[in-house]
Parts: sequence; structure tokens; C-alpha cells
Amino acid sequence: MSSLLSVANDTASLEVMLIVFSGQRNFSAFVKPNTGSREAALNAAVEKAWRYCRDTFSARKIRITKIKRRSWAVPNAWDIRGICE
Repeated sequence: MSSLLSVANDTASLEVMLIVFSGQRNFSAFVKPNTGSREAALNAAVEKAWRYCRDTFSARKIRITKIKRRSWAVPNAWDIRGICE
């Protein structure tokens, strides 16, 4: 239970920027800062991406295809990519 609480506290301090292309099911989420845990960043990205996928495509699930600690676009953020299914 305490690990769930710590992940919830970690996700509250994260900033998520979701980037999508019109009409496509692929998305990229940049979660700042990248000093936090991978699990917390993934939870924050999935929460935002899930709302987009559900509202736009009536998708029932999302698939995460790539997780990197940094990218050339946003060097101090987690780069999380996925697909609405």
C-alpha cells in the first residue's frame, strides 16, 4: 500500500505533454522531470493518453511501444510513445 501511495505522490508533481497527429492513433508523451521513477512517469503518461484515446477513438486500451529517459526533443523528460487500440 505504501508503494502505491508513493507512486501517486510522484505523479502529482509530474508535468505531462501529450503530442498527437490529427487522425492518427500514435502518441508521444513527454513527462517532466526525468529524475523521477519510470513507474511514476509511465502512470502519468498513461492517465493522459488513456483519456485522449477513449474520447477520440473510443479505444479500450493503449499499447506502450517505447520508453526512454530522454530524447532530443525534450532532453529533461521521459519520452513515452504508444498506440491507441
